[in-house]
Amino acid sequence: MHNAAFAARGLNWRYFACEVHPRDLRAAIEGARVMGFAGLNLTVPHKLLALELVDALDKSAKKWGAVNTIRFESTGLDGRAKVRAVGFNTDAGAIAAALREDLQLELPGARVLL
Repeated sequence: MHNAAFAARGLNWRYFACEVHPRDLRAAIEGARVMGFAGLNLTVPHKLLALELVDALDKSAKKWGAVNTIRFESTGLDGRAKVRAVGFNTDAGAIAAALREDLQLELPGARVLL
């Protein structure tokens, strides 16, 4: 899905899976930053660990207390740009969108049992 979207937009990007042991997550994030990755997606058990390993948290990651997406952002335009890792959580928004779009269910004010 991601690779098809990249190709459709003419981007020379690739999306691939890597297996990373939790003890190596810090090194994996730093390696991706250094290699110029645009970002990363994380799954369990990394979502909680990543909270402490990124440079900044988006309001979604702060609200839900987990990071499932990391975007690498270049800061500084003086030729000495630094790249910071920003953590996001797209899980809750994706679930709400799926319920709204697929089931025509609006969550505000609804009672939900999980």
